[in-house]
Amino acid sequence: MPKIADIACRLLAALVGAQAISGAMQHWFALAGREAQRGFAAADAFGRANLRADVGGIFLVIGLFALIAAWRRSPTWMAAAVLAIACATSGRLVSGAIDGFGPREIRAIVSELAGIALLLPGWWRWSRKVP
Repeated sequence: MPKIADIACRLLAALVGAQAISGAMQHWFALAGREAQRGFAAADAFGRANLRADVGGIFLVIGLFALIAAWRRSPTWMAAAVLAIACATSGRLVSGAIDGFGPREIRAIVSELAGIALLLPGWWRWSRKVP
């Protein structure tokens, strides 16, 4: 029988995964509503396609990796989800270094770091083969 800690790690990973997939769907199917909230706007259909591919795609990757990690209790898939979030966060840090940090940027970075923090216990537990 799984221990409570293992169940909690799986639930946290599933929560992060479901939230990320929800974000992907919003960027794919409700992009107009996301543009103002996210601080970007596409000039034309090609721009919208790029935003759906790039932003929606990273959310989908994070979500799928986290859900697979939860399902399989896999530290490898969990590390992939953490790495994807960390890559997105690194882009925010580069942007902040170039353009400066405002409250919206800080909130986004904190949100991404929270996602990483929710995934790391599962990675730690499953990488050590704790029953």
